[in-house]
Amino acid sequence: MPGDLILAIDAGTQSIRAAFVDAAGEIVGFHQIHIEPFVSPQPGWAEQDPEYLWGALCDAVTGLTAAHPALTGRIAAVTLAVQRLTMVNVDANGAPLRPAIIWADNRRADPAKVLGRPLLSAGKLIGVGGLLEFSAGYARSNWIQQNQPELWAATHKYLFLSGFFTQRLTGEFRDSAANILGTIPFDTKTSEWSKPRSINGALFPVESEKLPDVVPPGQSLGHVTAQAATVTGIPTGTPMIAAASDKACDVLGAGCLSPDQGSISFGTTATFNVPIKSYLELERFLPPFPAALPGQFHTEVAVLRGLWLVSWFKEEFGLAERLAAAETGRTPEEFFDDLIRDIPAGSMGLMTLPSWMPGPHGDPWGKGAVFGFGDVHTRAHLYRSILEGIVFALYAGSVQTAKKTG
Repeated sequence: MPGDLILAIDAGTQSIRAAFVDAAGEIVGFHQIHIEPFVSPQPGWAEQDPEYLWGALCDAVTGLTAAHPALTGRIAAVTLAVQRLTMVNVDANGAPLRPAIIWADNRRADPAKVLGRPLLSAGKLIGVGGLLEFSAGYARSNWIQQNQPELWAATHKYLFLSGFFTQRLTGEFRDSAANILGTIPFDTKTSEWSKPRSINGALFPVESEKLPDVVPPGQSLGHVTAQAATVTGIPTGTPMIAAASDKACDVLGAGCLSPDQGSISFGTTATFNVPIKSYLELERFLPPFPAALPGQFHTEVAVLRGLWLVSWFKEEFGLAERLAAAETGRTPEEFFDDLIRDIPAGSMGLMTLPSWMPGPHGDPWGKGAVFGFGDVHTRAHLYRSILEGIVFALYAGSVQTAKKTG
């Protein structure tokens, strides 16, 4: 109806944002809560308390409604876009049983205990042994089953963070099919849970009863409960509509709708995405990502620690800029722009390889690197080399994508 608004919630790695969006796609109200991305109780681990994240979501929404009380009554529906590959184990009431394992976590399960050494050996003979080892080892469900079997047995549902938030808002264990990806027994081609005897079922043996119901994007996930309304300020009974992962929403929001277009997203993970209408694997056995449009997909090349590197530089080398930003109301990144204004392209030979986190075809022990240092280099050169490293990694991915998609 005229005047209706969508309450759009975007739960990223470094902040949670809530916005009122009108029928023309214009943001007419916005509120942001910055969050601590994760804690590392052991080297390489990345965890966060799901209750902390839920509290931040509530704060973002209540901050929005408090700032725009006249708009709250015009909410026609709620949608949710969430960071990907962050997993939550919950009991039958939706209460978390352990900290959420964040996408940036680097712990590994023992793939031989999942697949058996004969199958891994056979995979190596046909050139997919590394992919099998990475996939079975990276799966958070496999690690929990191997290291916390009692907790896994007590798990009622194994959810993406999007599914956890959906249950908190609606009381339903449901999720959008466009949020389901990665190391989970899901068939991206059919948008259905994989059979136990499929390759996905073997790699990621999650019992079917522990998985949520899957809803196509654009369909109803349920309605906001009275309990959720109390803590968020969203009117009871407001419909919640299935959206998609944060990156899939990036692609759609950029107006990127055909294979001759590409979408660059400079998030914590920097990505280059191309929408495709039919299933296509950029690399063998690595499925495309589900798109925000039902039945469609998008290819993706990712720098897993993309603008995370900018945040890292800001925290480790940007004290002066952070102090100046606090005094002037500008952002530290604006001061960094001033810092590198006179640094030539190529950073005087200083190069950053932004491989701070391994992917499925990389060496699991691989590391990022900065090299080419000389006596001319300053932190300004380092900052520019980080930006250049991210951009050139995305460019290399775009070349690979163009070759596959034509």
